[in-house]
Amino acid sequence: MCAEALGTAAISLPCVKLEEIIAKALEKDRELRYQSAAEIRTDLQRMKRDSDSNRAAAVTGQVEPKPVTSSWLRWMAKTTLLKRQGGFPDD
Repeated sequence: MCAEALGTAAISLPCVKLEEIIAKALEKDRELRYQSAAEIRTDLQRMKRDSDSNRAAAVTGQVEPKPVTSSWLRWMAKTTLLKRQGGFPDD
């Protein structure tokens, strides 16, 4: 379900962790939000690292999911910051 919401077919991110990161980025209470893009990047990189280690431990023969790229991480950080700054209308 997470992949469909992001508009991608085979993304290798744990949905729950991604949703937590997005929720924290959009948190209304500024004390609970990310304080910088560097914090978002750190959490996204940690999620990618954990996803990669889970993939390595998976049973062989499974279809390899599409890896997360650094350009995707940059896009996610920029989009979140724009949303926080009011660059996107609320849904």
